[in-house]
Amino acid sequence: IKDSNNDYFQLSYLVDAFLRENSWTVSRNSKKSIPEIKKYADLAAHNRRFSAKKKDVDKVKADLRIVLQELVSLIDY
Repeated sequence: IKDSNNDYFQLSYLVDAFLRENSWTVSRNSKKSIPEIKKYADLAAHNRRFSAKKKDVDKVKADLRIVLQELVSLIDY
């Protein structure tokens, strides 16, 4: 997803836009889970000294399930 300058939006912008959107209702669980997922995603993607391990993914596994299931439900897949 790109802006008017043809630059990709950063994930933080997309997360904020998703949570602000009024055409759907995001649960409190998802609102709480998304920042935790993003924290590990940012570390894994941008910190060359951080390498995500299974235990890191296990910490957010329940959060991932909550958010993904809600997204699938929202798009009526």
